[in-house]
Amino acid sequence: MQKLGKERIYHNVAGVHSLHEHSNDNGSRLANFALGKGLIIKSTMFPCKDIYKYTWVSPDGRHKNQIDHVLINNRFRNSITNVRTLRGADADSDHLLVGIWIRVKFKKQYIHKLNTIDRYDIEKLEEVNIQKDYSRRICETLKVQQTTNTNDVNDVWIKIRNSVQQTAKITIGIKKKKKKPWFNKICEDAVQRRKISREEWLKDTYNEERTAEFSRRRKEAHNIIRCEKRKYFQNIMKDAEQDFRLNRTRDMYKDIKGDFKKK
Repeated sequence: MQKLGKERIYHNVAGVHSLHEHSNDNGSRLANFALGKGLIIKSTMFPCKDIYKYTWVSPDGRHKNQIDHVLINNRFRNSITNVRTLRGADADSDHLLVGIWIRVKFKKQYIHKLNTIDRYDIEKLEEVNIQKDYSRRICETLKVQQTTNTNDVNDVWIKIRNSVQQTAKITIGIKKKKKKPWFNKICEDAVQRRKISREEWLKDTYNEERTAEFSRRRKEAHNIIRCEKRKYFQNIMKDAEQDFRLNRTRDMYKDIKGDFKKK
């Protein structure tokens, strides 16, 4: 734990707005490290209430310390305009999230935009109703485009391509990528209950009943998320095994590549 105090010898490197009056051994080492490397400790330089200074709370809620710090090169010390803890952020940790307000002027860089290809949610076409709707819409669109009234092959191709793309966007839509596809409604409800319990606990961290309730909700959310994640991957493995038995190699590798490669 790096506790920085308000000693005069550290005023130039750490300021005078620390939560603690005296530095401990690790805090002195941090200040000396900053001095030796030409760094400034900005987390103790801004005046604010004590509730926005402490970054760690003990499990019983009785001890609060400012032990997470922000260091920046002395050349860019004015780039950081404010540093304080964000008590409302639910990080599921005994450490509070530290917010940093930065004002930096970047050099303008011109980037050439690349043409991206939209990937449609073709799995919806397995449903009979969507298949019929897609066929009906594309026939109507092709009639409107009048592809048979021209002899130019390129013109016919452009009309057919635009018809297929427009109909696909309306009927099946573009496939959206999910970073955590296993995070379903059950997980959302568990995290929401944990968040509500945490907000009540922050109002009175010395209340034993609220502390116990928050601890119970944390464990509950952790177990539910781990269980749902395990179920999701078990289903992926079952589908891959079934595809392997039916010699559907393409589908098997598609599932494995899409769900395990990025994990």
